[in-house]
Amino acid sequence: MRVWTCVIPGKPKQKGNAKRIVKFGQRMALVGDPRTVRAEQDAKAIAWMQRPHTPLSTNADPIALCVDVDFVFAIPRSRMKGKNAVRPGDPHTQRPDRGNLLKMAEDYLESIAYENDCVIADGRVRKIWGVVDETRIAVSTIEVGETSAPVPDAVISQAERGCSSSPPVSLPAPPVEGASGVGAATTGSRGSSV
Repeated sequence: MRVWTCVIPGKPKQKGNAKRIVKFGQRMALVGDPRTVRAEQDAKAIAWMQRPHTPLSTNADPIALCVDVDFVFAIPRSRMKGKNAVRPGDPHTQRPDRGNLLKMAEDYLESIAYENDCVIADGRVRKIWGVVDETRIAVSTIEVGETSAPVPDAVISQAERGCSSSPPVSLPAPPVEGASGVGAATTGSRGSSV
């Protein structure tokens, strides 16, 4: 297994949805938000300086990857004491949203850690409070036969999920073959044939 880590200093930025149509004479073009484009270029330049010698996955030799990302936001003075106080490591529950942050990170890592982000098969994303603003990234290869998927009939505990406020999730037991009386294969919750 190969592992590559990277730290991008500065406040995590999200991928902006705002695009605008610009007219160039007779032609029109869809242009991205300049602030988003600049933030992505800056993060890509910092990641480029920390890049691995060779990408972990290439188009010629695609390897499944696990990408773990921690988006860390500095705790403001107003949240250090009092009723709304937070500590480093506490969940960050404000904007920007996790999905747009992840889109930005996956896009600027393209051509640095991997050639195409479609090889990302697994990963964990956290938005947390911390001492300084930064984005911490760990990209690792997934070996054949290795999986981080839970056992279907297992009960995932809060400690295993890394959550302290959510109740444990109980996954349904896999269907028993022949239970329907027909004896035909049934489809499980993940769409695979049992």
